[in-house]
Amino acid sequence: LSKDVESDEIQATVRELIDFCNQNNNGLDVGENYWGFMAENYLTNPVFINVTDKKYGEGASEYIGKALQYYLG
Repeated sequence: LSKDVESDEIQATVRELIDFCNQNNNGLDVGENYWGFMAENYLTNPVFINVTDKKYGEGASEYIGKALQYYLG
């Protein structure tokens, strides 16, 4: 959470996560705006925010949402 979401390291991690999920979705078409929807959930959905922050630390949900948004740019 201490690194800039725009950094090459964080953006490479986001790219790896998205590639991993896309390779392991068993052919399921998640739709064109799936990752944008997920970014918005991390930023605005109280359930996502509470669960993510509880598991990874205060502010983690916002951090993930912003990192996804920047990647999707």
